[in-house]
Amino acid sequence: MQTIDFFIADTHGESVLLMQLLSFLQRHARSRGAEPRYTFLGDLVDRGPDSKGCVETAIRTIQRHEGSVLLLGNHEYMMLDALDSNGKSELSGSWALNGGMATVESYMGKLDIKGMFPALKANFGHHVAAIRNASLSVERHGLLAVHAGIEWTMDLADQGVDILAGIRDMKPYSNFREKFLAHVDPKARPVIHGHTIIGMRPEVTENRISIDTGASRNGRLTACIVDPDTWDISFAQSTEAGVRYIEARRLDRGFGTLLDDPKRVFEAYRSTSAENGVQAASSLSIG
Repeated sequence: MQTIDFFIADTHGESVLLMQLLSFLQRHARSRGAEPRYTFLGDLVDRGPDSKGCVETAIRTIQRHEGSVLLLGNHEYMMLDALDSNGKSELSGSWALNGGMATVESYMGKLDIKGMFPALKANFGHHVAAIRNASLSVERHGLLAVHAGIEWTMDLADQGVDILAGIRDMKPYSNFREKFLAHVDPKARPVIHGHTIIGMRPEVTENRISIDTGASRNGRLTACIVDPDTWDISFAQSTEAGVRYIEARRLDRGFGTLLDDPKRVFEAYRSTSAENGVQAASSLSIG
């Protein structure tokens, strides 16, 4: 049975949007006679009302569908840092100010941050383990999936959590996000990512697919659907009104977009990788 890839980014505690999106994607896979494979691009937690439900749903989905993975987002990283420091690190304060209190309320039923950390370890060890074992990147047939983005001119093996999960973005005067989004190069490795709310619709350029449409802020959770046999790339979006297929915004910066001829683009990357002996992007985990 062929595999069809689904990418979902930045759920941010919006479990209702996630559940109905997953149901829609399951039906899509069945209609194609394909086995679904899910890549969650990080930031399951914070801001929305049900971080606990989002993490549990992602874990169960990954367990059911072979090859599915969770990537680490900056919000999971901050949550782990707060857990490991018992809320005493500098990053813990950033976590609390950036939606972390909603996660505390989701797990505890109230704003009990002191009780949160022992309760997580005692009652939700599988959630903590899933986040600790989350990857920083994974390659799907030439399409590199990360949470936040990459340094285009740096070897992937030299890029860590600061870059791939977006921790660098939280530092003063960082322009990583702007540099990543603005980089124009039709020969660059194609990247799919979340982290930056790109608007109400996903955005596609000649080298990136950006799918964070603001589940918590805009009420729109988007999935990218990639058929690795035909390289048909499409999108579905979950809102309060339900789920429907949508068109991405094509940002043509003089070289067309990945949607114009995706098979040519991805096959060209795979051929180059094979000639140069380049390994597929490894799934890098943090301890």
